[in-house]
Amino acid sequence: MACDRGISTITIAAEASSQGALGQEAVAAVILNRVKDGRWGKTAAAVCLKRMQFSEWNGDAIDNANLERVASMDDNSITLAWAARAYDMALAGSDPTGGCMWYKRVGSFASWAVGKTPKIVIGDHEFYNDIDS
Repeated sequence: MACDRGISTITIAAEASSQGALGQEAVAAVILNRVKDGRWGKTAAAVCLKRMQFSEWNGDAIDNANLERVASMDDNSITLAWAARAYDMALAGSDPTGGCMWYKRVGSFASWAVGKTPKIVIGDHEFYNDIDS
């Protein structure tokens, strides 16, 4: 889909612009792992925009402010360039998560993560692959 790269880039920048290149690649990998799985949508854009999956698209004031911050960046922004690079790396097969389809910020509460152990921690994100949904 033509908008996959753009929506994924915005999602990665909004969710992980503070996580460094590896953290951004990890979020990009989660997006593409979900596409491969098929439960969240058949395209990267559909996966990113799926209700209640990526907090930046959920519609509450705090998350919207961050999404608006990223969406208002200049097209030549280094933040967007790094997020686009992360998406391209994931498309090329980079997956520092080893197949994970879920993540959350370290120290944040997510009911789906109760009793689960992250497969890997990258930056401020814990990545999981053993969640039933």
